Amino acid sequence: MSSVKTFSFLLITILIAFSLTKLQSQNVNVFNGIVIDTETKKPIAGATLRVLNTERGTYTSSSGKFRLPIPIGAKIIKVSSLGYETKFLGIEGKMDTLYIGLKPSSIKMKSVEVTGKIDANEIIKRAIERKEENLKKLKTFSGMLYSKLVLELAGSIFGGPTQGGFQVSSTIGETAPEKFKMFVLETFSKTYRDFEKNITRTDIIQRRQTSNIPPQQNLLAIGNFMNFYDDEIEMLDTKIPTPLSSSAFSYYNFELVERNTLDDRFVYLIKVQPVTTAYPAFTGSVSIVEGTYNLVEVSLQPSENTSIPFLDSLKFLQKFEESSKRVWYPSFLELTAKVRVDVIKGMLDATAFATATSIYSETIINEPLPDSIYEAEKPRIITVSKGADSTRTEFWENNSLREITPRELSMYHEVDSLSAISDSLEKEKSAKFFDYYPDIRFNRVCSIGLGAWASLFYNKVSLNFGGYYSFGQKKPFGEVSLNLTNIFDSSALNLSMYGKYFSTIENITSTIDYPFLVNTLTSAIFHEDYFDYYKKVGWRAGISARLPFVQLFGFVEIAKYDSLQKTTNNSIFSSSIWRNNPAIVPDNYRIIAGGLYLNSSSFLRNTDFNASVKLNAMYGDMEEQNTLFHLFEGELKLVIPTFYTGYTPMNLELLFIGGKSCKTTPYQEQFRMPTRLSIIGQSGVFYSAPIGVFGGNEYYTAHINYNLTDLWWRAIGLPRYEGRGIDLILSGSSGRYISHPSSYYKQTGNDYYSEIGFGLSRIPTFISNVGYLSFDARWGLGPLAHGSFGWGLGVSLPF
Repeated sequence: MSSVKTFSFLLITILIAFSLTKLQSQNVNVFNGIVIDTETKKPIAGATLRVLNTERGTYTSSSGKFRLPIPIGAKIIKVSSLGYETKFLGIEGKMDTLYIGLKPSSIKMKSVEVTGKIDANEIIKRAIERKEENLKKLKTFSGMLYSKLVLELAGSIFGGPTQGGFQVSSTIGETAPEKFKMFVLETFSKTYRDFEKNITRTDIIQRRQTSNIPPQQNLLAIGNFMNFYDDEIEMLDTKIPTPLSSSAFSYYNFELVERNTLDDRFVYLIKVQPVTTAYPAFTGSVSIVEGTYNLVEVSLQPSENTSIPFLDSLKFLQKFEESSKRVWYPSFLELTAKVRVDVIKGMLDATAFATATSIYSETIINEPLPDSIYEAEKPRIITVSKGADSTRTEFWENNSLREITPRELSMYHEVDSLSAISDSLEKEKSAKFFDYYPDIRFNRVCSIGLGAWASLFYNKVSLNFGGYYSFGQKKPFGEVSLNLTNIFDSSALNLSMYGKYFSTIENITSTIDYPFLVNTLTSAIFHEDYFDYYKKVGWRAGISARLPFVQLFGFVEIAKYDSLQKTTNNSIFSSSIWRNNPAIVPDNYRIIAGGLYLNSSSFLRNTDFNASVKLNAMYGDMEEQNTLFHLFEGELKLVIPTFYTGYTPMNLELLFIGGKSCKTTPYQEQFRMPTRLSIIGQSGVFYSAPIGVFGGNEYYTAHINYNLTDLWWRAIGLPRYEGRGIDLILSGSSGRYISHPSSYYKQTGNDYYSEIGFGLSRIPTFISNVGYLSFDARWGLGPLAHGSFGWGLGVSLPF
């Protein structure tokens, strides 16, 4: 048996190698043309053209046009389409342009003629019952995959090549440059799939693209077709039940339109309509072969009540073919979409029109695959052959399976010309190794701070330096650092290191911080400063490592710490007295710290459940005080899905955080209760508690959020924005802080500071489909928090 298997493997390897050689060097005649309905004279989309007695072929586009390379010596092509009589066309002596008419099948039966025999629901029921059996018939697959993507872009957000790949840019109020208005990518790749072991390997053997796309970014291989046999199709957190899902009858109404023929088979054409407006669904049609109840064709699009972020329209056309072994497999996919991104509507936006096509040929079904596809670490991987970028025009002239439209051809020439003209500019940009940005800050200790930061970078090394002048402290502060990133960069280990020297105003520790720019704005406008501050001068060296399942970090620091005084009570709109900045213990500190972060998403795939763990530890000493101190802090976060909504499920989010330090831990390293900042809130903070009051050497907190999503909004039929409503979130927090008498912070003692409330998320701004608002309100509970109230605003995303 082993010798037979070895012989089969060698034979397949030789055949594949021979087919690749033929693909690149064989003389062919290239036929272009159109397939139409002989009665209506309208083009037929998705018609199949096959070179008889070979696995070579193609499909017509949405306009009925095709491009088919045919080996010299081939005499007949087979043309077929659902509902039409199959045509065998002799091509000897034919011109390179073919005009093919297909006659509608004479035995087509309308719904009223077949309803008495079988109805649509019964057909769908049988297809669902048989789908597991049908799927298991396809065990292994290999084939030549042709993929093409055409993307046209309009607006002020655009992209272009950089030294590292592809970068998105924007120009407020202006449109994208001409050279970034269209992108065309094409590839030929050899694909292998083992369905039982869920392994896919794709090797791109030839690729071309417009020159506004770097070759290394062209990894187009749309071989993992969306599987409409699955219970649901997921796109950007939108989960749409398929017409063959186990719960299909809860979401769809099925109508038998007609009974067609395809070659010698009868095929049912079934109209698919959603019966729900609260849940996402498809609309369109599916075609199912009589007897085996396999899918033959899928023509679907999301219903008008389905929201997929940034997608205005999306259409799928997928076709399946039957192999000589009576196994059906997906052979063709065409996807058309309109994408709209409004960062700021009318000022910073983009619209994209995309057409993606994939066609399989040279297919081999249920034969042993090369051993090499089982050797890679990842279950799915795309590689590129050395000769893939040979830019051999004759290859594409002889093998491309899609016509180049006049628009695409002109853009190929125009983009290439514009790229050549600006080539020197692009090289100048790609060689850039310097960057800078200004520094503007304000708080009650620094007062106004003005400065700048700059970076020099080359390959994996960057030198960052800069500083600012504090008008309150009347002296400059700054920092210089050297960073080595991705020293080892592999699937097993990513390692980075840094070292820095600093003389700066540092924030006193808070479990959850806000960006300094946010604190600057709230200090200046709302007269609310979140942080306390101290001065430190010294150096730090650190390392970080990312492994397959965990991230690690650590650093060593030696520095002199000093207290700082408040220097102002004034902000833009107020001169009320600000709270004093607390004093720390000045000393020479030597600190070593480290931690880890573990997230279940690194090893649990295809699940909405998520768990993460953070652990931090610090050990240090104060030289002049001759005092040692240490602390430990941990966090556990659980996201538990509870109810299907069609989008992100209703979920229960639990966040537990706690820490403990010794009695000698200095104030600046003790634990402080995280709170909202003015009108700004975020997850894991207390909204009704005062800023900078509660804290200590030991604490335990719990936060709970139950996101009911926007299903309630959709269920009662309220008006939607971009297809969605407003999320409703129930929330609560409770925390206990224990401090020693010498601590600056107030403790909760044996009591817990507790609060409950609600939140609203995905609140539309009506000027953006990227950024949405969130609102949270909390009321205090218990003896410590009774009578307290707090609220805050935040930013949320559309998914």
